[in-house]
Amino acid sequence: MSNIKKFRVGEPHSDSYVVLEVDLDVLTEELSADINNFVSGNDDRLEREDGDVIRTAIRMFGHYVIRCFLADGRICQVGPIGQDNIRSTQAVLDFVGEGWPDFEALGIVIFEAYVALPDYDELELVEV
Repeated sequence: MSNIKKFRVGEPHSDSYVVLEVDLDVLTEELSADINNFVSGNDDRLEREDGDVIRTAIRMFGHYVIRCFLADGRICQVGPIGQDNIRSTQAVLDFVGEGWPDFEALGIVIFEAYVALPDYDELELVEV
């Protein structure tokens, strides 16, 4: 029986978020530690997740999803898991580059995402 859970990563004061479907039998503590330790700031990230290295890796991937999608402009993608979700997950892994395993070995798939650049009306101009 698989151990699959969904996690939401997003900014509290923004509409942008991503829901990741994670197979916790694939994304192990060892793999998560390898991912976290590949990039500087690993101790700070781990501390922010109360020492939970798996949550740290999931949050890192969610961060990269949002960054990747913002680089493309905006995206709205709603589950369920299908070929578009797999292609989007692979695109994020390609965007990130080093430090992450291949898609099949990661255990994370983008289930749902809404990432948007702010519209003109959402911005504020203030003289400083």
